[in-house]
Amino acid sequence: MNAYSNRLIHIHAGLPKTGTTALQSFLKLNKARLAAAGLHLPQTGYEDARGNHHALAQGLGSYNPLERKGMVRAVAKELEVLQRGEVLISSEFAYLMTRYAKGASGFRSLKSRGFTLKFYLFVRPQPDLAVSSHAEFLRNMVLPQPFDRYLERNFPKLGGDFNEALDRLEAISPGNVTVLPFSKPARQRGIWWDLLSAMGYSLPDQEQTTFNRPGMANLSMNGIATAALFDSLQKIDAARSIRRWSRRRRLREVLLRTTEGMKGAGMPYNPLTADARRRLWQASEAQNEALAQKHWGQEWNEVFATEKAADKPYFVFDASGVEAGSSELAEYHAHCSTVMSALLSKIERLGANSRWKPRSILGYPLDYAGDQILRAIVLGR
Repeated sequence: MNAYSNRLIHIHAGLPKTGTTALQSFLKLNKARLAAAGLHLPQTGYEDARGNHHALAQGLGSYNPLERKGMVRAVAKELEVLQRGEVLISSEFAYLMTRYAKGASGFRSLKSRGFTLKFYLFVRPQPDLAVSSHAEFLRNMVLPQPFDRYLERNFPKLGGDFNEALDRLEAISPGNVTVLPFSKPARQRGIWWDLLSAMGYSLPDQEQTTFNRPGMANLSMNGIATAALFDSLQKIDAARSIRRWSRRRRLREVLLRTTEGMKGAGMPYNPLTADARRRLWQASEAQNEALAQKHWGQEWNEVFATEKAADKPYFVFDASGVEAGSSELAEYHAHCSTVMSALLSKIERLGANSRWKPRSILGYPLDYAGDQILRAIVLGR
């Protein structure tokens, strides 16, 4: 009999901007206690500082088959020594890698070793997801994509139709996909309780109070910070300083850390007017209603009643003719520019002193071609 035949792997797969960082913080804070109850967080591909399995998910979704197979072997080897219990992997990249890379192949390889995979996906109304994900898109892609273009070209692949996301996961593990609402009531009680309950780990309210709760996690960038980031990306893109895949990856790593300090207080970024928000809500209404009835036995607008009634003020910071906030904008500009300039100078210096020439085809470095492909996919040009 296959050594893994009774091993169950729960996979919290996203979506991004549905409380994933807070949930992962909860799992990290209570890791030992969950393990004692038979729910283990594997160390393979685990980031101890933040409690996520991003490296694991990215390894399973790698385009490099050797890296993908290596991650499958590493996970299987670790889980083989577990005597009892189940496993939970948490990373929003788990779904993203099935959408944009080879994640489906990696997960199917785990299944072929006898593991049972169960996926869990949180969803939220498209207007809220679009707004909150745009700034994260800028930070991760390091490309100045305006919101209207992002909404038209990039967002549909993330949140245009949640049923498409569920279908992708169902194709990997039929009948083992659970969708959960990232609603205000769920956030107030803690979405981790909804996830654990769906996994079969329900706890009475009194016992829940004895667990460590995370604080505020992964706050969104406010309107002024988002404007500063966008302006800085425009300048660096116009200068053609990072038209190389390796440079973009390095800058992304630094920029993610840098912009953590640009989150929190201030007028929330919201590029959707009330009318645009209403139109986007209505455009997804039919498919969302079908999803809600199928998975929750309720109407979508009932589950997300608070979100539907929310009056969120439009705010996109424009420095022209506006003094209020201009000093904050200048501070954020300097913050971004200093970090970016220092990193690019270092990259140029290392490149000039290197004895090794990058691999090229017809005189063009391969990572230059890779970056061109990325730009074509993301920007459509």
